[in-house]
Amino acid sequence: MAPLSVSFNLSNTRHRLPIRSHLPPPVTTIAAVCFLLVGLIFLPIGISEYFQAQTADDTERGRNMVAVGTIAFLPGSYSTFMLFAAYRQWPGYSYSQVPNYDAAWFGLDQPHDD
Repeated sequence: MAPLSVSFNLSNTRHRLPIRSHLPPPVTTIAAVCFLLVGLIFLPIGISEYFQAQTADDTERGRNMVAVGTIAFLPGSYSTFMLFAAYRQWPGYSYSQVPNYDAAWFGLDQPHDD
């Protein structure tokens, strides 16, 4: 009887999942999502506080929450969308279009003494 010969080709790359070589910057991603969440939380609470106000203090609190929510929502939504589009590698989008907080966070923007 002839010996059974079985060979496995482990270098076959047809069935491998694509590896994304360009991952988003971590601190920038966290900051963008946090800004977006703060904006999404403060805007509806501030609007409801403003329109259901019983006193002048409630109206002022609602107005301030709407202002903070707007200030957080606008850059958060922009950054989150740009990061998502760059991650999905849509044409015309890149991580360089989003302000990068990683360099300042990790001290990479400071000159080094050699």
